Amino acid sequence: EEQLIHAKQAAHGIEDFLATWTGILGSLSTLPPIIHVTPEGKKYLDIFLKAHQEQLRSLTRVDEKGIILYTVPFSQSIGADISNQKHIREILREHKPVVSDVFRTVQGFEGVALHVPVFEGNAFRGTLAVVIDFQSLARRYLEVIRIGETGYAWVISRDGTVLYTPVPGLSGRSVFEILGRIPSLAPLVREMLKGRQGTAVYTFDRIAGEKVAPVKKHAVYLPIPMGNTFWSIAVASPEKEMLSSLSSFRNRLIIIIAILFVGGVLFSLLAAKAWLIVSEEK
Repeated sequence: EEQLIHAKQAAHGIEDFLATWTGILGSLSTLPPIIHVTPEGKKYLDIFLKAHQEQLRSLTRVDEKGIILYTVPFSQSIGADISNQKHIREILREHKPVVSDVFRTVQGFEGVALHVPVFEGNAFRGTLAVVIDFQSLARRYLEVIRIGETGYAWVISRDGTVLYTPVPGLSGRSVFEILGRIPSLAPLVREMLKGRQGTAVYTFDRIAGEKVAPVKKHAVYLPIPMGNTFWSIAVASPEKEMLSSLSSFRNRLIIIIAILFVGGVLFSLLAAKAWLIVSEEK
């Protein structure tokens, strides 16, 4: 139950964060200066990014063919064709908001692109997009999850890419690479990639950055819906830590039973002695 609460809080937090920005961009995309990318529209985008630079890394206007018309901060990518990117192909085809997988930007940080369609009347005119710093998103909703001493959360994308884990060296890799070394993860990963919710048990040989003997872990997993795709979050804890409170209760119960037993023996001895004294008096 504790793991499920943490997982749901993180999932709802990320889902609400992206939904909020989808709504904001949707409203911004209806402004004529943004639709036609006028000098006034470019100024709006500059001001908007400065006002939200703690959460957003860039703001980009793309046309209906996948060509970058303008981006803030200004870069040489203006005029570049990005129509070959998977999420761009999807929004050009479906004309619905899309979220990209986590990718490494040219600035050297891990980001997530959120694109919303731009319409002029009923005519599709391209997209308006923001790039969100994924590490900032992870710190806000994922790093704060701690269950016991070493319980933590990890996240994979719909295609099996490890988006977040506190274990060094695994983020950005395919979860299928890890399955070769940790086969007990396979049933859990299969269910996560199907977007399902449930519980699982597996063994893992790392705690944070340290390699340890295989540890039995219990996990709760559930999907994080986000428009065209979903991520899946798992919150896992070692069995030993999860049962520690029960072990403590067991130990206290043993002590109480032992005290009652000793007390019962002493009471019985005193009762027997009193009975003997009464018998002798008679």
